This record gives sequence, C-alpha cells and structure tokens, in this order.
Amino acid sequence: MAKSKRWLPLVVGASLFLVVLIAALGVFFSNRPAAPDKDIAKLESLVGVISTACLSNVSTEEAAKVGASLDRLVRGIKGEGSVSAYRKKQAGAGDAIPAELKQIENAEIRKCLDKYMPAILKTIGIETTGARIPSPFQLRFGYDPPITRQVSPDDRVRVDIQGNKYMLENERLIRQEGGFFGLYPPFPEENEELRGSITWGLQKPTKEIGPAPTSFCLRRPTVLPASQENHFHLDCNGQGCTVHVPSSKWLDMCPGSSAALVGSAFAAEGGNQWSVPSAATLAAAAARKEIKGVGYTRFDIETAAFRDPSVVGIEVAISVNGVPIYEDALPPELRPVPNRSNEPFKYSFALETLDFQGIQAGCEAISLSFTPRLAGSGKKGTPSKTTLAYVSLRDMKEETVRLGDSSLTWSATYIIPSDEWSHQAFIASEPYLESEGETGMTAARQRAAKVKRNFDALKLKFNDRPLVAVIRPPLETSARGRLGYGLAAGILQASGQVRFTFSFTEANSIADALIAARTTPAAEKVIASKKYVYKVAGNPERRGTPTPKGVCRHVNG
Repeated sequence: MAKSKRWLPLVVGASLFLVVLIAALGVFFSNRPAAPDKDIAKLESLVGVISTACLSNVSTEEAAKVGASLDRLVRGIKGEGSVSAYRKKQAGAGDAIPAELKQIENAEIRKCLDKYMPAILKTIGIETTGARIPSPFQLRFGYDPPITRQVSPDDRVRVDIQGNKYMLENERLIRQEGGFFGLYPPFPEENEELRGSITWGLQKPTKEIGPAPTSFCLRRPTVLPASQENHFHLDCNGQGCTVHVPSSKWLDMCPGSSAALVGSAFAAEGGNQWSVPSAATLAAAAARKEIKGVGYTRFDIETAAFRDPSVVGIEVAISVNGVPIYEDALPPELRPVPNRSNEPFKYSFALETLDFQGIQAGCEAISLSFTPRLAGSGKKGTPSKTTLAYVSLRDMKEETVRLGDSSLTWSATYIIPSDEWSHQAFIASEPYLESEGETGMTAARQRAAKVKRNFDALKLKFNDRPLVAVIRPPLETSARGRLGYGLAAGILQASGQVRFTFSFTEANSIADALIAARTTPAAEKVIASKKYVYKVAGNPERRGTPTPKGVCRHVNG
C-alpha cells in the first residue's frame, strides 16, 4: 500500500482522477484468481459515493456524461473479473480512457471529486515515482481590463515576470487565435513565487493616471499533477487574476494574491508623473514611419557597477527635472531589468519632448537611480544615483559620469522623424562671445533664464493655447566666434507636452503673433522687435555642430 506522501502528487482534479484510475488498472497489478475481487467491490462503492455526492445534485449534461462513463468503467472491470485482468486487457489501448473523462470543465464537479481521490489511490495501491515538470511550460492568460483608450487589434500587452532568483526581459504579446496571450517563463521551484504584472503598452506619453496594472502571483503546488498539459491558464482583468476554467493545476495562486499587490507601488508618486512609451514601442513606430513632426531621444547606458552574482535585477527609476518617468505607466518596482553579473549592465530608454522647456537654462536634468534586486531573499540593495545633463532634440556623444563607487557611460541619439516640423519662432536671443569663456556663458545663461521668467509671466496664448518660452542652448561656435542662447515659443498642449517645433506656416504665424503682442512695456522688454523664424539644421549638419562642452555643467539633479 502506498504511503500518503507517495500518492499525494496525484490528488488533482476530476479529469486526472479518472485518467489515473483507468490507466492504473493494468500497470501495477498482476493477474489474480478469478475469485470475487475485493478491490472491485471497494471501487464500486467509491464510485457510488461519488455519483451520490458529486453528480446527483448537478443537473448538467456534463454530470450525466461523467456518471455514465463511471458506470461503464465499473461494468468493464467487473466483466473482466478483476482489476488486474481489466488493466492487462486495456494496456496500450488508446481508447482505454473515455473522451468525456479527459477534461471536466465543471468546477463544482472537479472540487467534489478531489475529496475522493486519496481513497481511490489507496484502494488500487498506486505508488508513483514523482510527477513530471512541464517543459516547456506555457503561461496563458486572458486580459480584458477596463481601458480608457482605444486598443487596436495589433496592440501588444506588456508582461513583466520575476522569480526569486531571476528577472525576465519584459515581453510584448499579441492575442492568440484562442483569445489568450501566452509566454514561456521557467517553471517555479519549490517555495518560489512567480510574480508578474500585465498592462497595455503605451503608444503616446500622458500625465493621466489610468487603471493600475493587473498583477498575479503564482507558486508551485504542494502536489504536482500528472497532467499531460504543459500550460496553466489565468483570466485577468483590472481587479486581478483567477484560474481559468478549465485549466491544468500546475500552479496555485499565492495566498491573498490580487490587484492589491501592485496598488502601493502604482500610487507611490501620487499623480505628478509622466507615463511614456518604451524605447521598443517608439522604435517600431519609427520603423513604420508613424512618428510625425517631432521625434524622440533614445538614451543608452552601460555600467559595470552590478557584477555581484547575488544581484539578479535592477530597478531603474528615471525622473526629468524632478518629475518621475514611468515606462508604460509602470513604476520601477514593477519593471525590474534583468542583470547578468558576468557582463556589464545595459539599458535603453526613450523620451519624447514631454514638457521640456530647457528649464535649467536650456538643459534638462535626467536623474537615474539604480536599486539592486537580490536573489532569493526578496531584499533590495543600496540605490546608486547619477544625473545626466541633456539638451532636448539633440544628440549627446558618449560620456562617462560617476555612479556610486563605479561609473556609468551614456549617450543620447535624437531620432528624427521622416516628416519633421523643423521651424521655430524665436522670442529673443542672448548672445555672447566664445572669447568670453565661462564668464560670458554664465552671464548669457542667466539673462536667458530671466527672459523666460518674464515671458511666461505675460501669459500669452496662441489659438487659445498657452505660450511659454523654451531656452535653446548654443551650438558649436560660428566662424565669427559668436555663441548665443535662443528663446523659442512653445505651445503648451492639452496633453501637458510643450511643442516648440512647427511647420514653416505655423511657425510664421506664431512669430507674427509675438510681434503683435508687443503692446505693453513688459512685452516689449522681452520680445524682439524683429520677427525671426529659425530653421533647425538637417540631420548631417546637426550632428556636425553639437552643443558646446560645458553648456550644461550647471545642471543639478
């Protein structure tokens, strides 16, 4: 007779009960004399109990089919005279298991039958050698949360997965023909939790707070099933996830797992943040020539700071001028980046112009914080922080900055759209000579910052949208050695973004509006008397005339 711990791995749903019952009848027994078989009587009694307890009060077609199949099973065994004789005859037969018993969808029937599986296994004396771990293992899930935007059929769901000892690269999934999304994470080890978050990938930046991402937490069950299926299926919505019916029992939900697992992380920053598309999403849109007017900047970073083998992932927190940036609306806790200790840590992110106004005298402060995630313990290491000084819409050649006790190398590449708005309406400029050095640069920078403050205080509008001044730092020195800070007019859009590049027609109209606004002493003081529409240099020229070194040296994180 098998010990309880040996047959427990087979205590699974009703479908498995029936599969094991039928399959076992010829594998584990040898022939017996044709005398009355006590095992048959015991099995017949158990089937009778099951019929009464599990099927008699369920008025469904499936219950009737299960009951009829059980009756046929008992009659078949009795017809052979013994369990062993029946199993010997059925060994190797593909039709030994009735089709209607292979998968039982009714949750009530499955739950009831689970109660009687230990007694069945004890009666027939099955001793197992351990359950098979599925390989490859597929995690399937339906995802139908309430959404605040139109989702097109080719939109992808973003899934971030993390285990106790690893983080996976986020995956972008398309709905399969069966109506579900699917991916292949490692099957969890004993006492390991498989945690994840699901959300629609963003296509455009937004300051609105949408629905929180849906979370799930799964773990290996105490008893592994002997299922022939290699997948586990969840149903997820805006409130959390539940096990799909029907599904295998390869995994259990963690106790108390629900959408609350992500609630605190999602709301940590209140509402003052930008949610932005990922670098991969923007690159795909650019390849399809869907980005019009204004491009975006891709930032590439690399550091050897995380070579400790215990560091399996990094939470990368990004903010611009103090405002947090959430990739696909996910805070850094929900999108850890995998770390491989035998190679440098690399990461890329993308930023559109957002509400960039050159707030730090023509520059933007991009603050980065890297928090190590440690294997097994669920603990975190000490964050390392650094600040990158960047001028929007421009490239940045590779530069190395300090990161804790190590260093970080970064560069920035502005991705110019195929149909670019390349004109700016200038409010004023603050020139200086290269020969004046740091002193001249600092003085011009301070003058430009003052002009911005005074222009913004005018509260001018263009087509009922607020106008703000955007400080543009100088480019490389001209032949005459003259440099200058320009102040371009930017339109504050309904999305919260500030746009300061336009078609020639629109830029010219804005420039006319600026001249027309010089009706007060305050306006005359900050708006130049002559209209100036500036054309941004093309790609080759732009890359040949970068921002002078030291222009953003003053930037603070």
